[in-house]
Amino acid sequence: MKYLNIYIPESYKSIPSGFTWNHIPQFTILTGVNGVGKTHLLNILKRQEANGVHINIPIIVTDDAENEVALVMPSPQTRLQNISGLISYYNDTENRLTNISNWENLIKGWNNRISWINTRLRDDSLNEAERRQFNHELRDLSNNIKSYNQMIINATIFAYEEELKNISIKIRKTISNITEEDIRQYANPYFNDFSEIEDFENYIKQEHEEYKENLAIAARKTNVEEFKTLASQEKPYEIVNRLFLKYGFEYYKMLDPFPELKERNGEIRFIGKQNETVEYSALSSGEQMIVKFIILSLGRDIAGRRINTLVLDEPDAHLHPTMSKMMVDILYELSQPKENGGGDIRVIITTHSSSTVAFAPEGSLFVLEKDIQNHKHIRETTSSEAIEILSDGILTYDKAIKQFSLAINSNKNTIIFVEGKTDILHLNRANEILCYDLPFEIIDMHDAVALANFIKSTPAKLFQGKKFVALFDADGEGYAAFNNIKGDSNAISNAKIITATQCENQSFAMTLVAPEHMNKYCPIEFLYPKEYLRSHNMLEKRNFKEYQNLYKASTLEEAKDLNDEFDRETGLKPFKTKDSNKDAFSHLCALETDPKIFENFKPTLELIKQIIEYK
Repeated sequence: MKYLNIYIPESYKSIPSGFTWNHIPQFTILTGVNGVGKTHLLNILKRQEANGVHINIPIIVTDDAENEVALVMPSPQTRLQNISGLISYYNDTENRLTNISNWENLIKGWNNRISWINTRLRDDSLNEAERRQFNHELRDLSNNIKSYNQMIINATIFAYEEELKNISIKIRKTISNITEEDIRQYANPYFNDFSEIEDFENYIKQEHEEYKENLAIAARKTNVEEFKTLASQEKPYEIVNRLFLKYGFEYYKMLDPFPELKERNGEIRFIGKQNETVEYSALSSGEQMIVKFIILSLGRDIAGRRINTLVLDEPDAHLHPTMSKMMVDILYELSQPKENGGGDIRVIITTHSSSTVAFAPEGSLFVLEKDIQNHKHIRETTSSEAIEILSDGILTYDKAIKQFSLAINSNKNTIIFVEGKTDILHLNRANEILCYDLPFEIIDMHDAVALANFIKSTPAKLFQGKKFVALFDADGEGYAAFNNIKGDSNAISNAKIITATQCENQSFAMTLVAPEHMNKYCPIEFLYPKEYLRSHNMLEKRNFKEYQNLYKASTLEEAKDLNDEFDRETGLKPFKTKDSNKDAFSHLCALETDPKIFENFKPTLELIKQIIEYK
């Protein structure tokens, strides 16, 4: 491995004079709390600020033999154009996009329909009438998209909106209070590189022209060996596909931007799962970023030198944790020697993401710290320690810091996460009084959304084989959160094994198992008998309109039965829980001595038991 040492003799912003960072490996992840100076350090390495302004700060880079080393990085030519675009967009408040999701769904709908039609047109069993109809619809859709010639601009607008949100979070200002200086200082430097599709396609064309010129030079020199080497070298799109295949990128395969038949001239296209051709914009923002990383690593700087270093400031800021893992894997691969299939590129990234930290290869993770005298130093750290250091959130959100610690420190091998603190008392008492005695720990996640985010994002490797179970309430929010989690629902009936890569088949999701007649709305309190709830003042009657909206009748007979139940209050459907009494009620139930009161908890405990025993 090639190690580097960095010495910065002069101060720059938060980086003091005489700052050193020694024994830097070929692949490095640098973390630390907000404001400690990570971005300023990377700016010095790149010799420029985020807005493209050159930094004239001396820097001495040496290897372990004390030989000076030049860091050659991609050209920053497009930065000023794009940062200016972000500022112009931000200042045009009257025309800022107000409903991005509607636009996105419209464009996706058109593109998905076009992809589907193209797939159908390859079906030889289509008759001529069907084929004419599909071709007519395809022309109409294509004309619609052409008439929306702002589509690419809108894609940039979407990126702009996401970046403004990111800046807002970083500096704790509302978007409306952000200044131009804030944007110039805090915009993600990588966002300013190749965030627009035209820029990226132009970059690929420039690289291809240079490749052809080098081939021609070798041919004119009649240098057979050089010509053979150039002609046989792996092309950028081939490297993309090789790494996608290796690291599980299963959705798309990149086409040659410069095929021999010349049907494309640098346009970025992919083949989808159904053999349909899709544009680069069909990939998610995370997938697009990974493609850019791979191709960027093959480029040259503005002087034409082959790059040897990628320096990326928080490239994972908008990535889902699954994409963070793929990003780390692929960048690590690019950092490996060429004889091992890598690109021999030095990679240094900064991050605030606990997901990225969790996936850091051994020996690659460092933390930048400062003491009370503002002296700064960098030292190697571990994933577990780095997660504790990151004070601004566990796996991208703040609420889970305490819960994450509880899970790590628990001596139980099964951790159940629930929506509210009162659930803990109810479940623990039911487990005890019904003599299940299941070995689990219960941790409160406050609400369904936080619970869903946590269970999908938490890397299993940090918890040494513990099972995580997300237990949602059987109500609207709980069902919505549960249904939004991707997982295998065939292995265990009424539960999901979460299939996100970082979960490693150790995370599960389920809802409370409600009595059949209560499956539309059954908070944990409704597992107790109705009279027990009434005696403890836990029932609040709904208004009739609310009741009708929740329990929609599909027949006249069903409507009559629902109306009768509401009028006579024969069951629990006409009621909801009295939230103000939940806490006191849970403490009373924790002291309950009658097992019959807990009968309806049995199906939920049985399902938890299946998960615990699942191999």
